[in-house]
Amino acid sequence: MSNDYNWRTNLFVYGTLKKGGRLHSVLGNSAEFVGQYVTADSRYDLFSYAKSFPIMVARENGYKVRGEVWSVTPETMDRVNAIESGSHYYPFQIDVMNEHTKEYEIGSAMTFLFPGNKHKLMPVSDINEVDGVKEWVC
Repeated sequence: MSNDYNWRTNLFVYGTLKKGGRLHSVLGNSAEFVGQYVTADSRYDLFSYAKSFPIMVARENGYKVRGEVWSVTPETMDRVNAIESGSHYYPFQIDVMNEHTKEYEIGSAMTFLFPGNKHKLMPVSDINEVDGVKEWVC
């Protein structure tokens, strides 16, 4: 890990910022992969927006969401925030757990939610749901 570890943010990504996603390069060379994680709570839902990219919304009786956690610098977090906020997402702190160990190794991470759930949201084939966990397949 780099010397600026204390200033880094754990970022939970579930869509185009994941490895292989079309916006992954926004994370830059300083981002460090932490691992595969799921949301600790089943209070979210995942949809495809206009069949172009996934959005995660808060939902009372929802699902867990599978994604990746990256340790990012303040500069990277500023870039991600500019892109996501410009698309009407808002930053939100969530609890995450390692999917394999079921441990809360890092506790929480920042992610971006989309407000509401009435904006051309469609459950389509690029989102898988297995055993109450949803994942976007890029």
